[in-house]
Amino acid sequence: MLTAAQLPSTIVAAAAVVAFAVALVLVLVARRRPAAAPLLTAAILIAATLLAFAVAPVTAPLALTAPLAVLGAALATLGGDPAARWVLTFASHSTVR
Repeated sequence: MLTAAQLPSTIVAAAAVVAFAVALVLVLVARRRPAAAPLLTAAILIAATLLAFAVAPVTAPLALTAPLAVLGAALATLGGDPAARWVLTFASHSTVR
């Protein structure tokens, strides 16, 4: 049972799980169809989530932090390739393939 003191932390953690899941879907879309919009949206979601965790002291239950860790690892693994390709294409002005 959640206490009144744990409720804000649980809401922040649940929102983070949803944001990471949406970012993971956007990264998978970007892997299928290379485009900047899904990657930038995913990056903004991740940055906003990390900022929320940095500002608010979060002590969420394990039922929310474990999926958050798995989603974070999946985002790091699957999102690295399309993000690196987009950055390299942007930096080289599309002259390198």
